Amino acid sequence: MTRAPQHDSPGGVLTVVGAGALMVLCCAGPVLLASGALAGLGAALRNPWLIAISTTVLLAAIVSTAIRIARRRRSAKSDRCCPPPDPTASTTPPASKREPR
Repeated sequence: MTRAPQHDSPGGVLTVVGAGALMVLCCAGPVLLASGALAGLGAALRNPWLIAISTTVLLAAIVSTAIRIARRRRSAKSDRCCPPPDPTASTTPPASKREPR
């Protein structure tokens, strides 16, 4: 008699969460690094302008990502796009549909 394995460990959930975090870090990493570096430099120099610029860079990245996602979703829902033509389809009509000579 065999028993079904029990999955009580949170390993699977942590793997999924970790993979999601890795994808976000990979895509947003350069902007996060640039913004963090500017903010750190602004804090070290006690310069409110650098801190404001770093905040603006981060907000611009967030807004542009949100706009890109919204446009992609909107274009996926529209019927304006035609399917690509079938490359195997013949451009000449079949013999039964041709006009007599």
